[in-house]
Amino acid sequence: MEYLAQYLTRMFIVISSDVTSINVIPIAEIAEYMGKNAIIKVNGTVVTSSSGVNVGLNLGENIINIDVTSAVGGVTQRYTIVVTRVDTYLSDISIKASKKQIINDFNMYTTSYTETSPSITALTIIPTANDPNNVTIYVNGTAVVSGNSINVPVTSGKTNNISIIVKSNIYSDYILTYNFEIMVGS
Repeated sequence: MEYLAQYLTRMFIVISSDVTSINVIPIAEIAEYMGKNAIIKVNGTVVTSSSGVNVGLNLGENIINIDVTSAVGGVTQRYTIVVTRVDTYLSDISIKASKKQIINDFNMYTTSYTETSPSITALTIIPTANDPNNVTIYVNGTAVVSGNSINVPVTSGKTNNISIIVKSNIYSDYILTYNFEIMVGS
């Protein structure tokens, strides 16, 4: 396993949108021989072995290059970390009964809501994705384009469950579900 670093030169990591930076800590393989006085650069910034450098992350793909130049022979080896920051959150949602707004305190990180509505037969829902280019939104199983409305039938006199799923188009493993329990008056 000690020679694994010679062959593993690219690593892929997928993270959620709430991670805005990572700390990269490169460590020279053998400090007293090849690693002694090695020059290590993270995205062009010189760092010492075992010292960390904070790297900010944008939404989407972020490339982090780690270049290690040995003190013996001046050979440089590049290691690349590709960090993809996906955003599966809703930035806003409008749920209306006729013209009355049902959700007044929406927070993108709160995924479960319980609200009440006057007696109606349908709710108008307009989900808006935080990153509309990289997600698909489903309201009770029906695909909806970010910022567009959908009418969802409801039954008066009972609690109606509405599921809004935001699925990453970059990595299908990233799915966020918002649950709304809305009691419709009779």
